[in-house]
Amino acid sequence: FGPKDERMSLTKFIHYPPSPEGGAGVNAHHDTGFVTVLAPGPTPGLEVQDAQGEWIPVRAAPGAFVINIGEMLQGMTGNYFL
Repeated sequence: FGPKDERMSLTKFIHYPPSPEGGAGVNAHHDTGFVTVLAPGPTPGLEVQDAQGEWIPVRAAPGAFVINIGEMLQGMTGNYFL
């Protein structure tokens, strides 16, 4: 919306290549954006950390997306979605 020369995008696409056999993938991190949409592949390994600090495996249904609330949305809602 707005004049074309003043528009900005807050969207970025990231593709993580497969990890080598026996190698580590992406380390634990916070998603700083508003929301993250993940299209998980068939390889397990994606985990989320709960409020108590426990790591929970994400079991995505085939063909489903995983929606992760980022720090921006968390802050805007006063940690309502924490």
